[in-house]
Amino acid sequence: MHNNKPIVIFCELFEQVGPAPMFLHGEVKSPHYPQPYQPGTDVTWDLKVPVGYRIQLTITHLDIKQSDNCNQDSLTVLHDQKVLGKFCDEKTNQHLPGISPILSSSNHLQLIFKTSAANRGSDQHLGFTAFYTAIDCEAPHLPDQVLQLELTDPSVKYAFKSEIQLKCESEYYRLEGEGMKRYIFCGLAESFIFSHGRILGGREARLGEVPWYLLSKEPVRAGASLISDRWAITAASAVDGHEDRDLILYGGIVDGSTAGLRMLRSEKIVMHPNYENHQNGHERTNYDNDIALIKLSTRVKLGPNIVPVCLPEKTEEPVMQGMMGTIAGFGAWERSRRSRKLRHAAVQEYSRQKCEDTPYNQEANKPMNFTQNMFCAGLEGVDSCQGDSGGPLVQPMVSARKTGRPYRLKGIISWGPVCGRKTYYTKVQNYLNWIKETIDIKNNNG
Repeated sequence: MHNNKPIVIFCELFEQVGPAPMFLHGEVKSPHYPQPYQPGTDVTWDLKVPVGYRIQLTITHLDIKQSDNCNQDSLTVLHDQKVLGKFCDEKTNQHLPGISPILSSSNHLQLIFKTSAANRGSDQHLGFTAFYTAIDCEAPHLPDQVLQLELTDPSVKYAFKSEIQLKCESEYYRLEGEGMKRYIFCGLAESFIFSHGRILGGREARLGEVPWYLLSKEPVRAGASLISDRWAITAASAVDGHEDRDLILYGGIVDGSTAGLRMLRSEKIVMHPNYENHQNGHERTNYDNDIALIKLSTRVKLGPNIVPVCLPEKTEEPVMQGMMGTIAGFGAWERSRRSRKLRHAAVQEYSRQKCEDTPYNQEANKPMNFTQNMFCAGLEGVDSCQGDSGGPLVQPMVSARKTGRPYRLKGIISWGPVCGRKTYYTKVQNYLNWIKETIDIKNNNG
């Protein structure tokens, strides 16, 4: 599908000649330390380590007379005549004492300690101590799903500013930018001839047609959609009461009777904070904010049968913009039987007026609530049903026509009065900020 171009980072390759010590270090002190240094001192240290290593210098103690711009007594650190730092005051420099080490760009550094020849009188300053260490060029931090062929060769070492070529192990990833940000292709699917049908008795999906679909069988039967290689999205009502339990999801399958090769386990379930959870299902009249995120315990290895769906773009128009979309699920399909096969069907968005005509909940003695965070859709004889909750409504419609546009998740199956009429969907575009913020926080904080 998409070919990845290798990313080049800067680190010069060289072959190790003979055994080289893996850890070199030393200490540098001002003359007479720990006794006070003398006026008129001018001493230079040339620090060198084997080629291919860098020097990390940490100033561990500094007691030098303060002066403007350190123009009297000073310690200067240079690399190839470039001043990396000039120090005479412990309080005003970030590198002192040992707070932030100085790192050379090659295998040598120079230290110069100079003191004024002027009479010091009663001044008594001890000078400095510094510790240096020879370090290997650090291998770059690499995102998951990346092959690093050169780095696996034990006969090769890596020096600063060398070049290493990286490539992704799957065509569904690529690396971008200087920081090697991992980019995941979304919304890709194989295309097959489409025929109208319904989840209630209609069209069986083939492998690769709806590759973002995830099935939960226990502790609750529901659907979800993969939105990255670590996150899935579903309806909060589908996981209500099960937030603290391990959720097992199956991906890359179209037959719900088999475990398949892609069994995924949840690490964390995050329900929208404004969803009214733990309500009596029979008396519930409000499914507002019916959305939840599932963080998976491990990254999914993407392939042609398991690919994330793209999130939608924000629009002020009707959610589906007058075009058909596709729903999918393993829910009831005929005579209330659960489907063993993944099925999908085409639906259209209904007018707001038709959506506002909600059913009356007899047990709660209240009408169901329709909000700005919902839309409803269906087609004559076509609908989602029990067991489909949490599943996707995507556009463009799954069909043989290759539009060149990625599939985007427009809605999440939320609730409905009676199978075969109309279903209400969570409007995903209203939650784009919440999705991004939640994923960022959980990825950073666990």
